[in-house]
Amino acid sequence: MKNFVIAILLLPAIFASADGLPEAVNLWSGRAVELAGGTQWSLNAAHGRTIANGSGPVRLDLPPLAPGATVAATLHTDGMEDRAVMIHSPEPLPPLRFAIAGFAEDAAARLVRYGMTPELENTVKIHVAELWPETMPDGLTLLFPAKFEFPLELDQSWHEITLRRSASAGGTLGIAVKDGVLQLTNDGNFTFALLRKKTVTLAVFPPDFAWDDIDAVLLVKSVIDSEIK
Repeated sequence: MKNFVIAILLLPAIFASADGLPEAVNLWSGRAVELAGGTQWSLNAAHGRTIANGSGPVRLDLPPLAPGATVAATLHTDGMEDRAVMIHSPEPLPPLRFAIAGFAEDAAARLVRYGMTPELENTVKIHVAELWPETMPDGLTLLFPAKFEFPLELDQSWHEITLRRSASAGGTLGIAVKDGVLQLTNDGNFTFALLRKKTVTLAVFPPDFAWDDIDAVLLVKSVIDSEIK
């Protein structure tokens, strides 16, 4: 059997926190969000302006930021440690073009909603799929498979396999060998996998991907940012 290079990595925080504060809490703008609060709380921008304040649970429905924009803030709550907050646009993904590799109706609609542009011509560097593509296009393919697709058998053409884990986004991917065949499984705790061969990079995400979770969407963004220069 051919040797594979397999790496298992723990992802760093998607966004660094302000000095002296714990890892930042990522929040959507343009939709209602709720955090644990206290007697009194205030959300303050980095320059000191109060964005919102109140008492009890922290309920926010901030105006939508421009595509790709972020605002750093600090949440001060009586009796609790200050928390770093990063507020994100409803369209946090880079405004890049992508094409569909096979079938990917739901995932494609989500990429469009979060700031990307579909392209009919197959000349782009990013593809999206929900079924294992029969032919792997060059560049980066984002694969969001259903549960019935697993286990995914990995043939010997893949020379590098990296599994990554993020505490903020969670995950269910795993790796196993059955009858001498390497498999990507759905019974682990990894957030996503990166597979490489020649000019192809395949990013595999767990089934039931949490598209409404800002940390999950930022994970997709981090993959795109790191792979597309």
